[in-house]
Order: sequence, then structure tokens, then C-alpha cells
Amino acid sequence: MPSISDLRRAGEEKRLAVLRDFVDHACDRIRYGELDEAAARSLAVDVRFQAGLLIPDRMETYDLIYGSRFARLIEQFALPAPEEQFPIRPAARGGTGSSAAGEA
Repeated sequence: MPSISDLRRAGEEKRLAVLRDFVDHACDRIRYGELDEAAARSLAVDVRFQAGLLIPDRMETYDLIYGSRFARLIEQFALPAPEEQFPIRPAARGGTGSSAAGEA
């Protein structure tokens, strides 16, 4: 895989093709992977960052096309956060702490 520096010097068609590959791979990971919502959002942010390096002058178009795509995929396929899957209930609080001192 060429570096971002090499890609920035490449033609626009090459940069767009690589960006499409980044986006497709990220979308597949969200759609078919086991990513929770936070991990899926982080992945979308990472891809957007890469897009900003490849096509800095076309980010408005990127956001229009891919922003809604990622949002839909995350809403539809991302797993709930772990605490939403298995809620952990805090232990019941009773008294003021250890009762060892009061038992003597």
C-alpha cells in the first residue's frame, strides 16, 4: 500500500480509488464485524481523517456522501456498548461500612 505522501502526489483518480477502498473496508467491518458503537464511530472518524489527507479540498462532498452512510450503518449494525448488553448493577449500599468495630 502506498504511503499517504505518495498518494497525495498521485492523480485524483488514484486517491479516490484508495479512499473508496478505505471506506468499503470500514463499512464492511461495521456491517459484518463485531464492533460496538464506540468502536464503529472511531473507525468512521479514522477514515474521515485519512480522507482529509487525501482530498482536503473535497471534504464537504465526503461528508455529504459518506457521513450519512456511516451514520446509517452504525445505527443499523453496531453492537450496543458492553454496559448496555449486560448491565452491571451496583452493590446495594447499606450501613456505614464495616460492622466489625460495632460487633465487639
